[in-house]
Amino acid sequence: MSEISFAIANRQVATVRIDPNSVQGRDTGGLPQLYLPLKLQLLPAGQSGDIQYTIVRLAGTLHSQQIGEFATFEVAPLAALPNPTPYERQQDANVPFDRLRIRRLRDARAGNDAHFHITLLISAYAIFEYIATKN
Repeated sequence: MSEISFAIANRQVATVRIDPNSVQGRDTGGLPQLYLPLKLQLLPAGQSGDIQYTIVRLAGTLHSQQIGEFATFEVAPLAALPNPTPYERQQDANVPFDRLRIRRLRDARAGNDAHFHITLLISAYAIFEYIATKN
């Protein structure tokens, strides 16, 4: 299982995991796609929950050492909120391919397993709560 964590205000708030063995090629209405079953966990931010946030975008790129960046994707519009009891939610990503991209990837792997890296971008809307006390 591969994972990456993201922070807001130096606090780890989101973790995205993927099992490389669960990645699949699919044919959706005659269009080839790569299916990435991501698992997203959102943690409350701050010791007292003093940072409220909403994940509004999850996007990524795929690249290989041989051909560089070869595909991009964006998960359907999000408004994902943290849960006081963190759990992993399924967040599927479908990466559309065209015939040229498939040919480039097939030629690069030369009959071997495909090896590629996923770079993720998470955008969040955060509200920082600061309570000042007067002495």
